[in-house]
Amino acid sequence: MPVHAGSTVDVLAFDYAAGSHEQLHVHPHEALLIHAEAGEYRVFTEDRMWALLPGRAIWLPPGVASGLQAGSRATVRLRPLHFPLPLPEMLPAEPTVVPVSALLVAVIGELHALPADDAICAALRQVALHEIRKTEPVLLPSLPQPRHAGLRRVAARQLDELAAEWTLQACAEVAHLSVRTFCRVFPKEAAGLTWPAWVRQARMMVGRQLLELGASVNQAAAQVGYDSQSAFAAAYRRIHGVSPSSHVKGLAARS
Repeated sequence: MPVHAGSTVDVLAFDYAAGSHEQLHVHPHEALLIHAEAGEYRVFTEDRMWALLPGRAIWLPPGVASGLQAGSRATVRLRPLHFPLPLPEMLPAEPTVVPVSALLVAVIGELHALPADDAICAALRQVALHEIRKTEPVLLPSLPQPRHAGLRRVAARQLDELAAEWTLQACAEVAHLSVRTFCRVFPKEAAGLTWPAWVRQARMMVGRQLLELGASVNQAAAQVGYDSQSAFAAAYRRIHGVSPSSHVKGLAARS
């Protein structure tokens, strides 16, 4: 849970301690733009999860249940915006990752600095919505999330210990299912992914996040459970369509 919070009418600021969680909850009468000034974190809905960093935000339409898990490395300085209904047309109808432009960063900063009843807040909110509406979504891979409580429990534990190798028997016990039932039900709950395929995709999602945080390919591979850099690179290429070293070079070229 947040270790600090301050608010205005529709602007909230939270600092999440490393490793902390916020459970699924819903905002039926407002949309959210979840953005962090610092720290890595994961946002999850009932059926998907995204690994996010500063520079990207996720738009959540009204009524979408969401939760958050702070990364294990540092405090997450979350600076979300809440947009009460009614909303303008042409905004994303599904959860969407968007780039955070310099203008949007400035608007978020101003909205957090102004008093709740400041007349300029309404105009700034419209600018923020315009930025969300006009930017191209970030094609960031997401991870299917099972809805079954037992399967979700297993998935959460694996995400907390990505380098751990869980046997199917151990997974089934945590889910309170037989091994046969676990193997049959998990793909139905995870967009067709078997448990090993889901674990591999989870490792690649977090591996990409680690590379973008500045980890070397060897460091990222080790932290998500790969003894071999070549095995990590092959799995990374299958999921992301590019080798991790090429991804790192691309990041350096853009910086």
